[in-house]
Amino acid sequence: MLVRDLRFLVVDDMKYMRATIKSMLRSLGFERIEQANDGVEALRILRAQRIDIIISDWQMEKMDGFELLQEIRADRSLASKPFMMITGESELRHVEMAIEAGVSEFVIKPFDPTTLSSKIKRIILNKLKHTKRIDTPDKTSRELLEEVRLGTAG
Repeated sequence: MLVRDLRFLVVDDMKYMRATIKSMLRSLGFERIEQANDGVEALRILRAQRIDIIISDWQMEKMDGFELLQEIRADRSLASKPFMMITGESELRHVEMAIEAGVSEFVIKPFDPTTLSSKIKRIILNKLKHTKRIDTPDKTSRELLEEVRLGTAG
């Protein structure tokens, strides 16, 4: 799998934020982006499609990002998926709760494409390091890691 082929799920109850994050992801070269309004819709998508990385807001109606994270970590088929939490909450208690629940990365609003890119690179590097091999027909795991480090993935 090529890094640019990663499939993202952006979960936020604010359409503007979903569009903003989707635009940032596209500017980084990612094209496969699904969207959900809340955790309930996100779980439905996750159980129906292959998603590689989840980016979710914390505060949403129906099921918030923290509850979504807990549901994902409790589901054996989804538990290993990288999960990036985005929130306006900067209280240490929230960060600790997310870490204890198994969040992969934590981003505090407002943020810019550079921050998002940095967090995604860390997720990808971590995923590659914990995968024995994800060679593609024309690239080895080591070459993919180097692309991510240099920011030339794709």
